[in-house]
Amino acid sequence: MVMTGSTSRTTSQMPRRRKVPGAWISAASIVIGLIIWEIAARLFIDPFFLPPVSAIFMGAVELVQRGLLFNHIAISLFRILTGFILGSVAAISICSESSAATAITLSMCVSWAWSIAAITRTTEPSLLT
Repeated sequence: MVMTGSTSRTTSQMPRRRKVPGAWISAASIVIGLIIWEIAARLFIDPFFLPPVSAIFMGAVELVQRGLLFNHIAISLFRILTGFILGSVAAISICSESSAATAITLSMCVSWAWSIAAITRTTEPSLLT
């Protein structure tokens, strides 16, 4: 029984709140984020640095039609994993056992830099315009 002021009600008599499922909130967040990205890329940001979502989607469709998308994904994954392994080896050899967080951070930075370099080398000029 819940006491509210001078009256008392059981929990079955209390008004029920309508719950929004978490999946709807997650989906709406992604859609809103993509819409903001599209608008920002078209109005405020140079497409060379941040292409619109629609251009990325059309580029992916073009690569699928030409049969090149999975080849590009495989090459990118290979380079990302190679960068992660090289970064891990470098971080472990540089850092002592007591600074594991530093080793992980260094490893992630080298991996990130290697993957960015891989993306810029493998991007087709026709997809950037």
